[in-house]
Amino acid sequence: MLLLQSLLLPLAAVLVAGAQEKAGGAFIIELDEKTTTLDAFTESARGINYTVRRTFNTSGIFTGISVDISDRSNLEAVKSSFSAIPGVIGVADIVQYELPPIKSSSIASSEDLSALTKRGEFSSIARREETTEDLGFTLRMGGVDKAHAAGFKGKGVKIAFVDTGIYYKHPALGGGFGPGYKVAGGYSFITDAGVLAESSDPYSDCSQSDHATHVAGILGMDALELPDGFPITGVAPEASLYAYRIFGCSSTGGERPGGSSDLVLAAMLKAMDDGVDVISMSLSLPEGMVGSLPTYDPVASAAQQIKDAGIAIVVAMGNDASQSQNADNLYQETLPSELTSIISVGSVANSNFPLIYTATDEFGAEIHYSSIYPISAPPAGLDVYFLTGSSCGSFDWPSIFKDIQTSGNLSTTIIALSVSGNCPLTDVVCCGSTSPPYLFGFYNSSTNPFYKDYEGILPYRFNNGSTEPFTVIEPDSDVFYSNYVKAGGYKKYKLLFHNSTYINPPMSMGGMVDGYSNWGPLRRTFELKPQIVAPGGHILSTFPESIGSYGVISGTSMATPYIAGCYALVKAQFPQLSVDEILVSLQTTARPTPWIWNTSMLATTAQQGAGLVNVYDAITSATHVSLGQLAVTDNNRTSFGLVNFTVQNSGETAQTYNLAHRPAGYVYERVGYPEVNQLPSFGTVEFASPTFELGPGETKEISLRLTPPSLAVSIARLPLFSGYIDIVPENGANLSIPYIGPAYSPYNMDYIFFLAATTTSPGLPWLSFPDKSGNSNYNDGFSAVQLSAAFAFSLSVQGWTTLLRADIVPANTTLTARVNAVNFTVPANYTYLPSTNELSSTLFGKPSYGSIWITKGLWQPSSSVYIQGNNFTVTTDSGANVTLGSGDYRWFFSVLRWGGDETQPEDYDTYLGPIVRLLD
Repeated sequence: MLLLQSLLLPLAAVLVAGAQEKAGGAFIIELDEKTTTLDAFTESARGINYTVRRTFNTSGIFTGISVDISDRSNLEAVKSSFSAIPGVIGVADIVQYELPPIKSSSIASSEDLSALTKRGEFSSIARREETTEDLGFTLRMGGVDKAHAAGFKGKGVKIAFVDTGIYYKHPALGGGFGPGYKVAGGYSFITDAGVLAESSDPYSDCSQSDHATHVAGILGMDALELPDGFPITGVAPEASLYAYRIFGCSSTGGERPGGSSDLVLAAMLKAMDDGVDVISMSLSLPEGMVGSLPTYDPVASAAQQIKDAGIAIVVAMGNDASQSQNADNLYQETLPSELTSIISVGSVANSNFPLIYTATDEFGAEIHYSSIYPISAPPAGLDVYFLTGSSCGSFDWPSIFKDIQTSGNLSTTIIALSVSGNCPLTDVVCCGSTSPPYLFGFYNSSTNPFYKDYEGILPYRFNNGSTEPFTVIEPDSDVFYSNYVKAGGYKKYKLLFHNSTYINPPMSMGGMVDGYSNWGPLRRTFELKPQIVAPGGHILSTFPESIGSYGVISGTSMATPYIAGCYALVKAQFPQLSVDEILVSLQTTARPTPWIWNTSMLATTAQQGAGLVNVYDAITSATHVSLGQLAVTDNNRTSFGLVNFTVQNSGETAQTYNLAHRPAGYVYERVGYPEVNQLPSFGTVEFASPTFELGPGETKEISLRLTPPSLAVSIARLPLFSGYIDIVPENGANLSIPYIGPAYSPYNMDYIFFLAATTTSPGLPWLSFPDKSGNSNYNDGFSAVQLSAAFAFSLSVQGWTTLLRADIVPANTTLTARVNAVNFTVPANYTYLPSTNELSSTLFGKPSYGSIWITKGLWQPSSSVYIQGNNFTVTTDSGANVTLGSGDYRWFFSVLRWGGDETQPEDYDTYLGPIVRLLD
């Protein structure tokens, strides 16, 4: 009997655990249109009890059907039955996509609608005055301002977005829907109430249509003059927008209904049928993927076909990264962002916080606060009631309101409290059954750079919008605390709101990657995800009028339409370019950004990809590079880090070029405090020709070799090194290619982890013969045990592999191994005892008794194999199972190296165990 207990799980098992939230009892079935039809499938599936959800029939892209199963007692059997029908390509569970959680937002209350329509008849919001403050900084970050000035505005390009419903009646979005309007088309697959129903109109004015309305504004909103709106423009204001609704509205402000994978698929196919050029999708699976793609995924299948048809799909990376420098953030990409066919987008912080207004206290001190619109208050100002205690705790709200009403008036009182990055205002539990009008969070100082800027508050956060939240940061918080105490507290200290102009101060983390933005790369292939980053933190854009018409929110959801808009600007100028060619242009002209925790070094490419987009340079560059990113790894068994790409001078004059190297962060797995997740440990590059000249139209192939630095952490942590190869022309914008790869050779690394034995530990690997008393009886070089003795074997594997095996060989074998237990103690008078069994198998050309365990398939690194059983029962080369008799044996364990050939002995890492004598 043999029992395997292994932490080295096959990847398929890993993917199931939390990777996809199943809709439950529903499948998408793809059909081969060349060999079958929907009618033929229906006839073949007569014996299966199902209900049709929808059909798909986009020729050359995707043909199939989605179904609900009424009897869910044996779904795997139903799935197998569908799979067995002739012409079925694949069957996949329907899973739930969701919008990445918004990280922060500022919205105006419902009264803000009157700020736009009634021109000054405000309740708590003051009319904005003319201001000289410029809101174009978000466009300047990505070179969009220069593109617009040159006349590049996306005219003639169709941009789709798959999202919530959209409030297209917003004047900045054209005020209408259909041909001739900015929002020229689209479709809806779901109602506000979450009922699956198709409509040609994606309109919604519920509060939770904020997401698509905000996305649409980033893509193409028009500037409005004060006080009708804000003078801010979208990335591609002359492009035509197409909205595809797959999410409904939640009456409670919670999770939106909809988002099932068959809706995502239907929206993608409808957008393609409508002739769009680029599809923007700010959505993902909730948990992401641990390692690789499932065996079959219909969204992946369609995405590849859509890209092959010349349509780009741009997807948000997700907002699940930790803002701590001590966190393990690698490999966080989710579906569909991790698909090779997808352009994946990360987020950088806005350079400036868009809208900050100024109050003064009775000492004349200015207190700046975040809000979409300024507070309107009586000339005498508002009283301030400061809460003591931690914002992470709870407050006795009935007593607080009773105290306020005893000596003051709740309607003219600001409730203020001290908050922090760890206990932000958005987490405060407020306010019982009473809705105070104003809630101010005063932020304390923090050493975390992500906690130094204003916080926007999630939509509908407090009392369905009837309590308006505002934030104040240092040094204004200190001024407030000091003056509040100096004045004597409540009823003796007021804030005055006489200034209705806004400012937009620089953000401390402006232009650097947001802490929440997910990291890549893809495991094993080291494909960069995200491929590029764009402004996504604290972005001002359009909202439904029901919640104020404008909002400031953050997330990779906001960076995604920014990149989709940039793609449209390039596509409008160069319609003949392929998806890959436009992506390469955007990547190679992007600007790498510093790491926020150490700005003297560049952030790892695993976090920012190519860097911050610069679309003007992408359009105007006269130099073109063949690749937009490099995966640096083994070229073969003996070569590492050799890469090639081409540089073309598309200009009209000769250019001299210089090649250079800028290293970026060194990263690794299983980071724990006090370790930091990026290190200044850099590789080196050897250029075959660092300087070269190209005439007009000429192309040159560039060869270079990247060498990783010495290991800064254990190889078991699977470290990665990264950086940029710069291509610097004599004239014009500099270009760069991001790279990432293992800081070791995946083929030549030590796969079997060796740990020397001590007086208190058996080390690794180990072989033991536990007895009935619980003693382990580790084999320290020689063990003599009965034939039926129980045994246990443990070994740890450090790298990815597709084959592991344990064989039993004679103790006098001539096989050699990298890790050899010959160093263990063997009795001085030892004499070899031949086995009573014949040597009926071979291992790497040497005699063997057979394998005691063997497995194939993708296996993860840094996990343990544990094998236990009774008797040494092996499987011979002929397939026979043989229980070994008395004699002297050794275990020989083999791990196939990544990229190795299982028939070649040199392609394995190996361990030869101690001597085991089996006795009758």
